[in-house]
Amino acid sequence: MFFPVICSEGISFSLLSELAELDGIELISLIIAAVLAIVLIVAVAVYVKNSANKSELSGRPQNKTRNLVTAAMFVSIAFVLSYFKVFSMPFGGSVTILSMLPITLFAAWYGPAYGFIAAFAYSLLQMIQGVWIVHPVQFVLDYLLAFTVLGVASFFPKKVALGVAIACFARMLVSTISGAVFFGEYAADYGFSNAWAYSFCYNATTIGIEGVLCVIAAALPFTKRLREQLVK
Repeated sequence: MFFPVICSEGISFSLLSELAELDGIELISLIIAAVLAIVLIVAVAVYVKNSANKSELSGRPQNKTRNLVTAAMFVSIAFVLSYFKVFSMPFGGSVTILSMLPITLFAAWYGPAYGFIAAFAYSLLQMIQGVWIVHPVQFVLDYLLAFTVLGVASFFPKKVALGVAIACFARMLVSTISGAVFFGEYAADYGFSNAWAYSFCYNATTIGIEGVLCVIAAALPFTKRLREQLVK
C-alpha cells in the first residue's frame, strides 16, 4: 500500500512504513489529528441523534436529496472561489475571495451531518489544485483535517457569524500546528526564533485575514435573506 507524494522532487514513499517510523512531535501531531477527527465524528453523531426528531430545529431544510444537491453546489462555488487569490505566500497558503464562506454557511444552515460531508468533499477537491507533501501527518493536517474542520460552523445554527469565525479559526489552528512541526525550520528566514510564533503569524496573514472577511460577509443582511430562501 503506497502513499503518493507530489512535490518538487517528485518523491513517492510508503504510508505504512512512514507511519511506523513516527516519533516525538510528529507522533504527537498524528495523535492530536486522530483525536480531533474522533471528537468531530462523535460530536456529529450525538448532535444528529439528539436532533433527529426535531425537524423544526433552527429551520433547517429536511429534504435529503435537495440538501445533497445544495451541498454539491456550495462545494463547487467554494472550489471556484479558491482559484481567485488576492495573494499567495511562498510556502503555501493564500488569501482567496471568501472560498471558506460557502462551506461554513452551508454547514451552519444544513447541520453537521451535511456540513462535515461538504467540508470533507471540499478537502478532497483542494488536492486537485496541487499538493505539497513532506510527511504523511502533514498531509493529513494540511489537506484533510484543515478543511474538514470548517464543518464546525454547523454547531452554531442561530449564530452563523460566530460559527463561521470559530470554523475559520479551527482551520487556522490546524494549519498552525502543521506549520510549526513541519515547516518551523523556515522561521529564521522570516525573523522568528520560535517556530510556533512563526507558524501562527504565517497562517494569520492568510487564513486569518480571509476568516475575518468571511465573518463580515456572514453577518451581512444579504446572507440572512439567502438562508431564508434556501429554507423555503
